[in-house]
Amino acid sequence: QKAFLLNVAEADGYSVGDFCLNGNIQKVQVHANITVTATTPDFSKIREPFLNVSIGPEISETFIYSIDPTMTILTLLATPNWPQGMRPFSTASWIVSLPSQYSADIQFANLSQPICAEKHTQIKVKNLDQ
Repeated sequence: QKAFLLNVAEADGYSVGDFCLNGNIQKVQVHANITVTATTPDFSKIREPFLNVSIGPEISETFIYSIDPTMTILTLLATPNWPQGMRPFSTASWIVSLPSQYSADIQFANLSQPICAEKHTQIKVKNLDQ
């Protein structure tokens, strides 16, 4: 059986990602016009609101994903538009919220460093209070 899924894409079809109802990704911010497509085998079984939309101040990143991981389960995150990759000059931030006294182990699987015309790719990991 197919699960409930939200597909978020920019207006030209560039994929921002597919998101599960009640998944670990709690919020997605996109610096672009987007479309959201909901799919499920049976919409009559959905008993709660499944999408909250708000318009806020402009963000400096291309994408910001806010994550609230389940403490006992591995959470796998993918690059926007994976496996094709991100557009040139785009940025993505993953904000991971953890309870006090918890820490997260971050592993990069299948990491590739493309050759860029003007800028190099980079990864920064830091606490939000830094």
